[in-house]
Amino acid sequence: MSDTIADRAVMTEVLGREAMGGRFRKLTAFDIRHTDRSGGNVEARRELLEGGRVVGVIPYDPVRDRLVLIRQFRLAAQIANGLGDMVELPAGGVETGETDIAAAIRELLEETGLTALALEVAFSFLPTPGLTTEFATIYLAIVDSDQVATLAGEDEDEEIAPFLATPEEALGACDAGFVHNGFAHAGLLWFARHGAERVKRLMEAR
Repeated sequence: MSDTIADRAVMTEVLGREAMGGRFRKLTAFDIRHTDRSGGNVEARRELLEGGRVVGVIPYDPVRDRLVLIRQFRLAAQIANGLGDMVELPAGGVETGETDIAAAIRELLEETGLTALALEVAFSFLPTPGLTTEFATIYLAIVDSDQVATLAGEDEDEEIAPFLATPEEALGACDAGFVHNGFAHAGLLWFARHGAERVKRLMEAR
């Protein structure tokens, strides 16, 4: 195979945009023109939720060999499959004027009660590019899980329940089809491939 397996840029022109509403996320209709695979031009209209930047955190306690996960109610999951109490990674949006790393530190504290003892970028991805412009950066954090909160969450309607699991338990739940959150799947699979090496490096750098 001669082509590198990688996302590529496409010549794209935004001809116009129309605000369609939305409160939590802006729904916008884009009229666009882009080149197709034969080199010609295609005009189309696409509706997207403008999501901005978000962060997620893989909190790991190397002393106890425990990951810190959370449970949180998600209406979309309840409607889609009847399983609204989702297993997730701590995650959230990057606020105006905030750096991604500051957002990761804040979200970890708000959703687990834990302070990152060491932190570094793991990977970035687009959770649902067919629906939203949301761009996520996932961090690996070293934590002391003995300090984990029983319940967490900053908003009045947000009740988050942190809990501990071994990496084997968490990955086994993914393999068994018990976990459906995309951030959790992506983060845990990354941890299975790279976690041991990256945790060792973070610990040595402290």
